[in-house]
Amino acid sequence: MQKFVRIAVISLLSIAVLFGALLAYLAFGFDANQFKTQIVQLVKDKKQRTLVIDGDIKLSVFPSLGVDLGKTSLSAQNSSANFATLKSAHISLALLPLLRKEVLLDSIAIDGLDLTLERQHEDSSNADDLLNKDESSGDPVKFDIKGIALTGASIHIKDTANNFSGSLNKLDFSSGRIADKVATELKFSTELDFQQPALQGKITVQSGLSFDLAAGTWEAKNLDLFAKGSLNKDAAKAFDVVAKASSIKFNSKDLALAADNLALAAKGPLGQDSAELNLEIPKLAVDQQNASGDTIKGNFKLSGTKSMDIGYQMSGVSGSAKTLSITKLLLDINGKDGSRSIAGKLQTSVNAQPEQRYFSLPDLRADLQIDDPAMPQKMLKLPVKATLMADLKKKTLSGTLNTQFDESTIKADFAVDQFDHPSTQLELAIDKLNLDRYLSAASPAAPHTAGVQAPAVEKPMDLSALKKLQLKGSVQIGQLQVKKLKLSELALPLKASEGVLSIAPLSAKLYQGTLAGSATVNANSNSFSLRTTLTDVNVNPLLKDALDHDILEGRGKLILNLTTTGKSTPAMKQALDGDISIELHDGAVKGINLAKSLRDFKSKILNKSDQQQAANASEKTDFSSFSASMHFHDGIGKSDDLSLKSPFLRVGGTGTLNVVNSSLDYLANVVVVNTAAGQGGADLGQLKNITVPVRINGPLTALGYQIQWSAIATGALKSVIEDKAKPVLEQKKEELKGKLQDRLKGLFGH
Repeated sequence: MQKFVRIAVISLLSIAVLFGALLAYLAFGFDANQFKTQIVQLVKDKKQRTLVIDGDIKLSVFPSLGVDLGKTSLSAQNSSANFATLKSAHISLALLPLLRKEVLLDSIAIDGLDLTLERQHEDSSNADDLLNKDESSGDPVKFDIKGIALTGASIHIKDTANNFSGSLNKLDFSSGRIADKVATELKFSTELDFQQPALQGKITVQSGLSFDLAAGTWEAKNLDLFAKGSLNKDAAKAFDVVAKASSIKFNSKDLALAADNLALAAKGPLGQDSAELNLEIPKLAVDQQNASGDTIKGNFKLSGTKSMDIGYQMSGVSGSAKTLSITKLLLDINGKDGSRSIAGKLQTSVNAQPEQRYFSLPDLRADLQIDDPAMPQKMLKLPVKATLMADLKKKTLSGTLNTQFDESTIKADFAVDQFDHPSTQLELAIDKLNLDRYLSAASPAAPHTAGVQAPAVEKPMDLSALKKLQLKGSVQIGQLQVKKLKLSELALPLKASEGVLSIAPLSAKLYQGTLAGSATVNANSNSFSLRTTLTDVNVNPLLKDALDHDILEGRGKLILNLTTTGKSTPAMKQALDGDISIELHDGAVKGINLAKSLRDFKSKILNKSDQQQAANASEKTDFSSFSASMHFHDGIGKSDDLSLKSPFLRVGGTGTLNVVNSSLDYLANVVVVNTAAGQGGADLGQLKNITVPVRINGPLTALGYQIQWSAIATGALKSVIEDKAKPVLEQKKEELKGKLQDRLKGLFGH
């Protein structure tokens, strides 16, 4: 915007000088209109622009030589596109200086100017040829303008390079005498209508002005600036800016700046909140040799959904325009977001090379305190040491950060290249971090009431920031705990480009085993993928910590190859696809003791009644080996290759796992292959090689087990009946044998 203001001012002066030169040319021609064709051709030859003058050119001679133009237009260079038009213009030259061969503009009045300024690239615009010195060398034009009046002007700006476009409408400008080393008064007002950024409003400026062209000095005195408006024509997003100064002096040759009693106050929207900024600069002077100033003070306030109050002050200004130093920049911070609050102080020195646009904060220190009743630890004190370097010419930013709190030491190095399309390098190292101390605890569930409960509204996951992220780096964490899950030697190589974040190769140690794999987040499709292998892990504490389920024991391998999409957790559960597989040894299935449950089978099998029982944390079925795989589609996992082996049992089965509602429905087929000696062993042996179905179903937090005796084959029933009848038959056989012997004795007389 600042560059366009400069271009606009110089363009206006260039147009005035162009008409002034024409006026000087006409001064010796008497009949101005007969030279209209030559004037148009002169502009064409010199500037490659088309000048169109409607109507007659009116010339006056005394007391000053002046020219009046009606509707006039000037094209862009080497184009038929319009650059500037005006409804009318009056420009006059002082007559006596003209007789001394000096061209001095006496007054300028332009009405209805319509000017279009465009910039396609950073360092070029459609007014560049007007900003250059005239090819015809000679003495520079001296000017002593009695006054300038610009009324009803419009300036249209289109900056493709910086995505900036809009218009200044109803622009009025008036001045007193404008001459070298002469003080004058200026008044300026305009209405803003910008599309990018969306902004409408009005600006008024009143100030004294003096300048010394030879020295390159400009000074504004008693400056008053007011701006009011809104963003996107929204009254709720209104802004208000007031700036005042006793004096602001700038030397363009030496890049010297001096300000007295400069004050700025601004109010306006910031996101969904309202912001207020105040700045006071009592005295500041910076030139090529020296820099000095009084303490600069101010504050920034944010109110609305969040509140923030930052007081700041700068003191100890020294050095020069080339190497500027500020001994102390101090920020006093107080903020609140709901029940969470933050307070603290930040202090640093500042070194700057304004000509090179280089700035550094070499010793930034902060002491912050975060209070949050929802956080398990309630309060966190965060000391920070950091450095920051910014090279605005090269468009780079780099720095370091170190902090040590509780049991954690964190070190980070970062670098950002090219602000327009930033590319970031990050190296982060943490020795130990327990996030469970600082993550807000989950809200308790609402009490159940009769009727249908409305589903909880979950805030959609926003990955839009990832689309602009260009990142390469790594995160190393010695020990990490998050949501009770514990890992060590965690290595996360990071790469983000074109909306895709990849973590590969991901590695860690956990639960006496290792993890290796990769993860991907795609912001363009809101999709996620995880491919990882856990080797030789102790699965029981892993499941307890990760899922809060105590259902399995053993050590072995777990392979996950999963993908999903969605903007919320329920959506991602419903879109889950992929495969998992597990192989364990020397473990147990928790909740039921199958061998114990099968021993007491006789009454159940005779009555053909199924046995339903809830999971019992004290019961378990041991195994020597366990394996299963599951294929997921749309949040439903199906498995048909369960294999559990123990010295007494063989178990296979099929079933489904519903991730959406966290429930399991599985039919396990149990076969007795061996029995142990002792009580119950003989009973269990009667089921040897017979398949006993066991249905496992219900929510994962409350699984139930049903032994389906009614579904056992009739062969098992026959075995049981024979087993019951055999002692009776043996007894009857012995009784018959005794009676037969007695009869035989009687028959033979014995």
